[in-house]
Amino acid sequence: MKKLIFLIVIALVLSA
Repeated sequence: MKKLIFLIVIALVLSA
């Protein structure tokens, strides 16, 4: 499930 959190973090950084 850590990969899911990692993907969410990346999405937030890209949208920032």
